Amino acid sequence: MNTKETFQQAKQTELDGFKTQIEQFKVTAAAAKDAAKVEMEKQIKMLEVKMEECKAKLAELKKSGDSTFETMKKTVETACDAIKTAFSEAAKAFKA
Repeated sequence: MNTKETFQQAKQTELDGFKTQIEQFKVTAAAAKDAAKVEMEKQIKMLEVKMEECKAKLAELKKSGDSTFETMKKTVETACDAIKTAFSEAAKAFKA
């Protein structure tokens, strides 16, 4: 497996973990009441949007040639970092 494939696999695994966490957040939100539930659902929606953005960037990377790998790698990493930041923010809503 080359560097590009290894990177893709690592990021896909990371996305799978994010998806699992979102599903757990959905269970928590379903059991929440009123304002807390609304805030949790808002956070979940934001996470889903960020995750889709990262998925799209990863799909672009898969289609890209080896010559553009480093540039695309940075783009994917930036998108995944945005999800991590969003998860940190969402975690606050789910702890409240």
